[in-house]
Amino acid sequence: SPRPKLQFNPRSSLGHQLLLILKSVFRAEHSRHQAKERGDDVGYIFGISTMQDYTAIAFRFARYLKEKHQCRTPTDITPEMCEQFVQQKLREKCRNGTLGKYQAALRKIDKAMRALHLKPADAPEWLPPLERGGKRGFHASTSTEAYTPEESKSILGFIIEHGSRKYAAVVVLVIRLMIATGLRISEALYLKGDDIDIEARHISLNCDGAHPNRNHAKGGRSRVTMEFGEEEVPLMRELCERARQNSTGHIFDNR
Repeated sequence: SPRPKLQFNPRSSLGHQLLLILKSVFRAEHSRHQAKERGDDVGYIFGISTMQDYTAIAFRFARYLKEKHQCRTPTDITPEMCEQFVQQKLREKCRNGTLGKYQAALRKIDKAMRALHLKPADAPEWLPPLERGGKRGFHASTSTEAYTPEESKSILGFIIEHGSRKYAAVVVLVIRLMIATGLRISEALYLKGDDIDIEARHISLNCDGAHPNRNHAKGGRSRVTMEFGEEEVPLMRELCERARQNSTGHIFDNR
């Protein structure tokens, strides 16, 4: 759990102070999936890319606070300042997904400050969620339109014609696998041959129970993919043959 106290260098910048607060809840060496199973995932940051994004946001927020409010320490930050910062980003025409990330980063810092006893537990939230009287959140708009077969062929043809001679064929295989099964890129790259069930025409992720998130699935969850069609069986056989030639059993040995 977070350290009960955090000492700031009085000469350190506001951005550096916010970074230290984020670092107190960063758990790069832990599995988010296992933490969820223990009920111990709330308030922590597990992903390195998430930490990088939140750090960049913290420094942008610190610059804004210094310029607009002459704010010097995290304890001086008010909910009004946070809301004004989000509204400024809205005026800058940031995408909804980016705005949502800004909100998430500020809420994470706010929660970490309470855990570190830098502010009272009952202090007003910087950006309260909708169910507690806050304003709506911003989320990336999702696209429900899949590529048509013609568009997919065009993408693969472009990679073959213009891609690296060394890697184009492998990249095409990865993309064909993703199109056929709906796998995410990380799931495709960490797929093993024995995850493919050609008879049942589906792929099982994290279903062996022996290795947590061995397939690098989102959130570490287990799942079975949608059925792939008869026309994809030759591709699956080719992928299984690649896996048999790899000592680790992975289809793609260079990730």
